[in-house]
Amino acid sequence: MECVRKLIVAGADLHIWLEGGETPLHKAASWRRLDGVAKLLKAGADPWAESDSGETAEDRTNNLETIALLETAMKKYGTDN
Repeated sequence: MECVRKLIVAGADLHIWLEGGETPLHKAASWRRLDGVAKLLKAGADPWAESDSGETAEDRTNNLETIALLETAMKKYGTDN
């Protein structure tokens, strides 16, 4: 996901709230972009961040690989903030 790479290289705020209170991680998860989710997590995106409706990135996907990646990151990141 080239746009994610460019955001990270440019030093963009990965925790920025987009429309609906979603973060780039929410968007990548909802688009089922495992590569983007992995890059964002590696760069420090918060897997516990909630949208305005209280959803995490995990709640925004039904892709099992993405869910597994997010759950692993949630365990490493710590408890819900």
